[in-house]
Amino acid sequence: MADLSDFKDFDPTTHTPEPREKKEFGLIPDGTYTAVVVDSDVRDTQAGTGKFTELTFQIIEGSQQNRMIWQKFNLINPNPKAVRISRDHWCGFLAAVGVSNPQNTDEVHNIPLQIRIGRGLNKSKGKDENKIYEYFKAGTAGSGEQGNTNAVPQNTAQQPVAGAVPWKRS
Repeated sequence: MADLSDFKDFDPTTHTPEPREKKEFGLIPDGTYTAVVVDSDVRDTQAGTGKFTELTFQIIEGSQQNRMIWQKFNLINPNPKAVRISRDHWCGFLAAVGVSNPQNTDEVHNIPLQIRIGRGLNKSKGKDENKIYEYFKAGTAGSGEQGNTNAVPQNTAQQPVAGAVPWKRS
């Protein structure tokens, strides 16, 4: 909760916002990018029959720096194929960030990794959107050192310090 008493000289009921140009972001070009998880949530599925974990990734280097991409992991669902695919991706992601069995999604925040982004059709929207197809340990994309979905990942990543952003150099 935040105290708004410092803004007592501003009355939002009398303010008329200036019109803004709607900014459309195009798709992130296909490629491999260094990113970190900056937000996460666990939610019920739309049908209410399962739960998914949603992670917000922020690209931290290159021409697409500060762009965001979201990934859902459908870990509880009555569709076993959806669960299997999500578990494969979840384990690959965990291996890439070096966290073996997180109890809270905060444990995977602010740990650099590389993600391979491509495009796929969103059938419900009828248009292409960005999707994350692979996860790599930071600095290893293209070396064959992917997040391994066949082994239990080891917790070898340096854990972030609260409030610090470890990918920024001083």
